[in-house]
Amino acid sequence: ELDLLREATISSILIHPNILYMKYMVRTVNYFYLISEKIDGEDLCDYIINKGRLSEKKAREIIYEVIIALQYLHNNYIIHRDVKCENIMREKGTGRIILLDFGSACFYTNFSSQINEFCGSPVYQAPEVILSQPYWGPELDIWGLGVVLYVLTTGRLPFDPSQPDMNDSSMVDLMYSKLIISTKATIIVIIIILIK
Repeated sequence: ELDLLREATISSILIHPNILYMKYMVRTVNYFYLISEKIDGEDLCDYIINKGRLSEKKAREIIYEVIIALQYLHNNYIIHRDVKCENIMREKGTGRIILLDFGSACFYTNFSSQINEFCGSPVYQAPEVILSQPYWGPELDIWGLGVVLYVLTTGRLPFDPSQPDMNDSSMVDLMYSKLIISTKATIIVIIIILIK
């Protein structure tokens, strides 16, 4: 219930065109309901399944809108911590990109102390999370965004954690060999892609 209350609290203060708008919350004796705007669209996972991998230009347009949403969150000291294709929707008709599912989101304190709570989806987790190391916050969202960009442009995940021989250290080694050496480098790569 604490996670749901945290999600409700964070969602209720977010007002941004690229973030799912939470209309209101209802709590009954046994249940807690979050009522959001209705989005007619599909998540990016389904979008890729239906359309196939995207051109760099189209991927850049989508990533740009997610970056705008993440910038808004980070400027308000909120980290999403579960940026993945399944948590990003594309609205039919308008093509608007919407970040949703704030169940793992939390506040962070402007780099005064690191966070030790670990969450997120394994394929999208940053090395810090997989290795159970403390983190500042925004770098987790940037890493997840890098994985989303990879999926959009290749049509597949960069690595498969379900392989039986994958332990934490081999997963991190594979991450570094497939993606970028650091989350700071990921930011640089995303910026370069957006400039092109």
